[in-house]
Amino acid sequence: MLVIIMLAFANFFYVIDMGDKKSNYVGDYTGNHVWNVFLEMYLLSLGNFNIGGYTNGDNSDIIWIFFVIASFIIVVVFMNLLISIRGNTLGDVQA
Repeated sequence: MLVIIMLAFANFFYVIDMGDKKSNYVGDYTGNHVWNVFLEMYLLSLGNFNIGGYTNGDNSDIIWIFFVIASFIIVVVFMNLLISIRGNTLGDVQA
């Protein structure tokens, strides 16, 4: 489920970054733009926020909105879901 949500947000960042040629919202990690977007979402899920390029460009407002939504959904909700599943499994084993 986490991978599907990360791919959905990666798709948004890919489309918005390719549409705005004047700015670079996604960092350059590998030289391949598709892998850069996936790596950006992976780093977002780990808590490494690369927000340096979000302020420049025509779509900066929508980028910030989706960044907040993505950081909340990926980091807060799904990581807490993972912790609760692991805690429930530990409780079942101990019982």
